Amino acid sequence: MFCDALACNLRQAARSLLKSPGYLATSLLTLALGIGLSTASFCTIDSLVLRHLPYPQSEDLRCLFRTSKREYTTFFHSPAAFIDLRAQSRSFSEISTWNAGSLDLVHNGAPAEQIGACNVSGNFFDLLRFQPERGRGFTAADEKSGAPKVVVITHRMWQRRFGGDPAILGKALRLSRESYEVVGVLPAAFEVPAFWGNIEIFYPFQIHPNFATMRDTRWLEIIARTAPGVTRTQAQSELDLIAERQARDFPKEHAGDGLQLRDIRTAYWRTPGKVVTGMMIGLSALLLLATCINLAGLQLVRCLARKRELAVRCALGANRWQEMSPLVLESILLALGGGFLGLLVANWANAILGRFILFNSTLPMTIPLDARALVVAAGIAIISGLGFGLLPALFAARTRPIEALNEVGRSGTESRSDGRIRRVLIVAEIAIALMLVSTASVFASACASLTHRRLGWNAAQLYHAATSLPWDPYAKNIEQGRRLVDNLQRDLTALPGVSHAAIANYSPLWGFYGQTGFVVDGRAVPDPGREPNAYACDISLDYFATLEIPLLRGRDFTTADHADHTRVAIVNRALANSLWPDTDPIGQRLRLVGDQDFAEIVGIVGDTAYAWGYERPPTRFQVYFPLAQRQAGAHPQVLLLRTRDDPASYADAVRRTVAALDPDLALTQTGALPTLMRQGNRLFDTIAGNLVVFALVALLIAAIGIYGVIANLTAMRLHSIAIRVALGAVYRDIMRMILGNGLRLVGAGLLAGCALTYALIRVLATQIPGMDFPGAWIIAIGMFLLATVGLLACWLPAHRAARVDPLIALREE
Repeated sequence: MFCDALACNLRQAARSLLKSPGYLATSLLTLALGIGLSTASFCTIDSLVLRHLPYPQSEDLRCLFRTSKREYTTFFHSPAAFIDLRAQSRSFSEISTWNAGSLDLVHNGAPAEQIGACNVSGNFFDLLRFQPERGRGFTAADEKSGAPKVVVITHRMWQRRFGGDPAILGKALRLSRESYEVVGVLPAAFEVPAFWGNIEIFYPFQIHPNFATMRDTRWLEIIARTAPGVTRTQAQSELDLIAERQARDFPKEHAGDGLQLRDIRTAYWRTPGKVVTGMMIGLSALLLLATCINLAGLQLVRCLARKRELAVRCALGANRWQEMSPLVLESILLALGGGFLGLLVANWANAILGRFILFNSTLPMTIPLDARALVVAAGIAIISGLGFGLLPALFAARTRPIEALNEVGRSGTESRSDGRIRRVLIVAEIAIALMLVSTASVFASACASLTHRRLGWNAAQLYHAATSLPWDPYAKNIEQGRRLVDNLQRDLTALPGVSHAAIANYSPLWGFYGQTGFVVDGRAVPDPGREPNAYACDISLDYFATLEIPLLRGRDFTTADHADHTRVAIVNRALANSLWPDTDPIGQRLRLVGDQDFAEIVGIVGDTAYAWGYERPPTRFQVYFPLAQRQAGAHPQVLLLRTRDDPASYADAVRRTVAALDPDLALTQTGALPTLMRQGNRLFDTIAGNLVVFALVALLIAAIGIYGVIANLTAMRLHSIAIRVALGAVYRDIMRMILGNGLRLVGAGLLAGCALTYALIRVLATQIPGMDFPGAWIIAIGMFLLATVGLLACWLPAHRAARVDPLIALREE
């Protein structure tokens, strides 16, 4: 019986919708956009943050970070600290180290190519509980110093570089001057570009005997799997005890240090990423809310037009469900249809987003529309259907037959409570639309300004390339490393069209190589771990001229600042003004923690920021040292050329120059610096584009909602309007009446949305200080745009009503 009644009601709801094709098409389009874009946002965030790694019990995987009382967190650990953790911890069943980097591959006589490589301890694959599909993984024997060098390659590398050669096992690869044997091939399911990036090779971390005492050099990352039955709180408590023990036993290296446990998927999700993710989730919810409000308003107006029908149902003895069922079932049918169309929109949006979100500028992201997304889309559709269907249905259920028939007899006028609900819906829809439009515009403008903000150096006409000098021979033989750097700078400077060339161990793209404490000569030495912190960078001659960083006082480095000369340094203005506000910094001395000799300050330069930085840096202090007085190997080396013509045209010349000195060195991140800056900001640009689409859809929804509500209400009031015209009202009077009612609601919505938008933008500016968010002017533009849309949406039905022929309107009534 119930099923028969439900089927009958569904058929009636479907017929009712088909009788209003305009309303049906508008509702389905609105729902498809709202549900589709919200689902696409979930898929993107799910792929980047929420989804567990495809390894057994990946929810038990944790990253261990090291913290400092200098108020910054790093994921790097020293080898001795890693050995401590593996020996002393009982809260983890496995602890492994890993360090993502690169190796230079020479294959089939082609020029050296830099590929993503990850250095891992022998139990790494055991910890992940994931083994190669061909060959074997690593063992404890592979960790021993002097063990044969072996690698495990990814399925992608096996297919792309070796054509899926079944005889790949046992092949020798030349990587960074050394021969490695391929012992395993990982399955395709292992690869998660959102986490590993563009890693193609894994090779074992060999623990040398001196690593047991090496605590001042930190480059290792630690991953662990919690033991069965151990809670996060218990594991963190044990880490706190280990950190206290290290600080007590080794105060010079570990004083003030702590250990922090983090979930593996969100461990590396920095503040800007978290803020942007939260913003996307929030704005997706707002878009969906705007969709529901729009349709609720339209449904409410339909209820007014159907009051006679509802009143007759009630008078004939219909119960609460029978009164509500037509509208509820219409909403469910619309939600199901909109959800199906929304999946098509989501699939289309995922394909577009996936092409623009790249890892390491080369590997595109795959955003699946899988079972999780289908469940979310179904949930969104159900919530949307209930959201925009319940309010009109409840309104219908409280209808009293006598009052409804009397109101309908008065030409379909609405009651005071009905009008109040309608006005609240329109105001809310306008406010939400303004938030979406203004926030998306602000974020898009901030993203566009990333490549034009003041960084303290000039990116125009700069060519950029990076290479890694291997430990053997360039760090093992310090003189050989210095000689290579000198020859490389000489040959690059000699290239036709190059005005300046420089080499440094950090890139102006990604920032300084590391932070370290420093001590000032003549002042009290702080307790270990309490020293002021600075970024340190080793640079070649002509570095400041190449980047056009202004020299404010003193001198630049010269050829006299060689290894046998007095140690010298150049500091930035922020450090000089902070430490020597009333005295001359030139001639003062400082040394980095871990260095034996003080360096004399010979110059002061302007403050700089790096291009891909969106967070407030832990320190504003910067210290530069001449490469000739430092170790030149075992660090990334960045080549920078200031050219007189297009920097991108120097790629081949730079590669030939490097290959002439060392054919085993590969270059990466090559190209014009402005282009690389745009590539680095591509993710933010993609998100900004996504938000702009949200804004345009919200604008469309707001226009549809205002127009639909005003048009339907105006049509219901044609009788009273016709009487006014018959009694002498002119076009201007009718327009003023209808436009005034509509624009008052638009104005209230704009005021509410303005306050909410301003608060949201202030939060974004606080959380992402590296981005230049525009001021109130962009909110004013958003308000003007929404006001224009609202005016047009109100003017069209008002114009049509004001020109109605009263005789025709009264005859139809």
